[in-house]
Amino acid sequence: MEAAPRARRRLWPWLAAAALLAWLVWRVPLDEVRRALAAGPWPALALYTLPLAALTLLADAWATRAGLAAAGVRLPAGELLLVRGASYLLGLVSYTAGQGGIGVYLHRRGLAAPRAAGCVLFLLGCNLTALIAAAAVGRATGGPAPAGLRAVDAALLAAGGALLVYYGIVAARPCRLAERAGLAPLFTAGLRGHLIATAARLPHVAALALGQWGALWIWGVRMPVAQGLALLPLVLFVAALPITPAGLGTVQAAQILLLSFFAPGATAAAREAAVLAFGLAFAALGLAFQAATGALCLALLARRRRPAGAA
Repeated sequence: MEAAPRARRRLWPWLAAAALLAWLVWRVPLDEVRRALAAGPWPALALYTLPLAALTLLADAWATRAGLAAAGVRLPAGELLLVRGASYLLGLVSYTAGQGGIGVYLHRRGLAAPRAAGCVLFLLGCNLTALIAAAAVGRATGGPAPAGLRAVDAALLAAGGALLVYYGIVAARPCRLAERAGLAPLFTAGLRGHLIATAARLPHVAALALGQWGALWIWGVRMPVAQGLALLPLVLFVAALPITPAGLGTVQAAQILLLSFFAPGATAAAREAAVLAFGLAFAALGLAFQAATGALCLALLARRRRPAGAA
């Protein structure tokens, strides 16, 4: 009886992604998108995306290790790198599912399930803080203000308000919460640990933002670096929202909203088509490299553990 509702819940994000993509295709002339995709510099973008994927994985694993250490869990860097890479396979479903893979790993290493879940909750909070901080700084630095940015600003304000409440609770350390195993890592880290883990996450956020900025330049969307630093963290913030699998649809909508001003084209429709083509191409390559990275790291992790299991 429970299988059907669970299957429907898993289907909703994909339906949301399909609906968003259908709306984007309806809004943007499909012929323009096809021409932009056909004329796009696919080989150059693929060659660029490969080392970018490796760089972001290194920054991600380093930030994850620093965050877990702040929560009182110290792990070997090499193994955690492979585990974080393997969890990218779950990240194909959603960002939170990828983070949940870290929790499974922690539990298998001996942490009680509630504490492992608490560590994942701590990492998610710090990751979201880093994204909101980067997006808020970028928003405050100015740059063009695209029409329709109010929705993004509202989401930022809501998320920022929720974080303030969250950090207020961490600072207050109410006994009923601090004594719970599932929440203990949050209070073990305290505000200082949250600050350390958030600071460690910022290089990863910077790599993602600057990496997307470089990919846009390759595709012909020549955005000045100042505007890129102002607007691309907002795209990353939207990508982290648990609405669609891997941000499919939401990311492309945010890219059109925020970046089409800088795209080549004589009309607004042509510029939006260029950005949508880029978003689809970059997402396709990113998902392909993410899947390949996850499969490779999973195989290396299994090979690394096989002798110990046999012994």
